Amino acid sequence: MVYKKKHHISMLIIAIVVCVIISFNEDRKKVYQVTNDSELESNSLLGAEFYLDMRYPSKLTDEIIYYPTEKTEEMLARWELIADLFPEIVYPERAVNEENWIEVSDTLEGNKLKMEDVVRVRFQNTSPYDEEDYVSPYSLEVYIYEGRIHTHVGDELGIEDPKFYHK
Repeated sequence: MVYKKKHHISMLIIAIVVCVIISFNEDRKKVYQVTNDSELESNSLLGAEFYLDMRYPSKLTDEIIYYPTEKTEEMLARWELIADLFPEIVYPERAVNEENWIEVSDTLEGNKLKMEDVVRVRFQNTSPYDEEDYVSPYSLEVYIYEGRIHTHVGDELGIEDPKFYHK
C-alpha cells in the first residue's frame, strides 16, 4: 500500500515535470517563430527596396541569398549619377560591389535628408501652393527609386538622362 502511494506520488511529480517541459518548449517555439517572421519581413522589405530577387537555400532566414535584377542596376546607376553630381550624397560603391545590401540600405537612408536639402536649396523659391512650379523635396529620392523626375527639375539639377524625365 505504501509502495503504491509513493509510486503514485512519483508518477504525479514526473507528469508535472513533463507538462512544465512541454509548456516551456511550446513557448520557445512561439518566440522563435515570431523572431523568424520578423526577420523574414525585414529581409523581404530589403529585397523590395532594391528590387532584389531572393532565394532561400534553407528554412533559416539568415541564409537568404539576394540577386540584383535589372531594376536594381538601374536604381544603383541613378543613385551613382546623383552622387557624382552632388558630393554630399554618398554612394556606397564598396558595399554595392560586396552586395552588402543592409549597408547599402543604411547608406541610402542616411542620404535622404541630404537629398532633400539639395532640392530645397536649388528650389527654395517654390511653394507647395503653386502647383505648376512646386518641386517636392523628395524629387531625388523618387528619381533614385522609380526613375521619374520632372523635366525642369532634371535640367536644373544637371540630370542629363532624358529617358528618366517625367512631364
